[in-house]
Amino acid sequence: MEEELLVTLNTAEALGGISRRTLWRRIGDGSVRTAPNSAGNQTRVVLADVLKAAGAALPMACHPWLKAADAGEADAQCEVALTFLEGGDVKRALYWLRKAADQSCAEALYWRGRLRLGGQDGGKTPDEEGMISDVPADREGELWIWQASLKKHVAAAAALDFLRSNEGARLLAEDDRAALDAALEALDREVTMKALPAVG
Repeated sequence: MEEELLVTLNTAEALGGISRRTLWRRIGDGSVRTAPNSAGNQTRVVLADVLKAAGAALPMACHPWLKAADAGEADAQCEVALTFLEGGDVKRALYWLRKAADQSCAEALYWRGRLRLGGQDGGKTPDEEGMISDVPADREGELWIWQASLKKHVAAAAALDFLRSNEGARLLAEDDRAALDAALEALDREVTMKALPAVG
């Protein structure tokens, strides 16, 4: 029998899409089991129980990465985020992108910038301390992409060049988020295709 995955309350909230208060109620009524000897904010819960209580499901591609993502590994957090992003679940993707970007994961920085520039991130949200950045969204998105490019992220470097080009500057100035996102997506595909090894 497969070992049941235990996750933190924060991860349970993010993956199940339910509030901490609801989690505590479910723990109280026994529908969400906890790890032995865990209490308070250090409580770890059975992920399958959380998903069942929330009526939620996770893409299978997330499963290999979840334990490491919950443990705080940035690359795993980014993989979980990209899985959600591919499935169109931007809200859950952003949770994991923020966690990975906070650890300077280049891929997460790039995608966080892409989502901000494309206007898909729901706007500015408070950080861990409850502060909201006063940096304009386009500059903030460009800043994250710039940070990724400093880490030698190839797509981020190409995106940064585009944003500083006449066409990129025009799209930014016109605040045409959809066109900007389409241009960055096309550029990302082009960079990815060039990076693939030639099939002989």
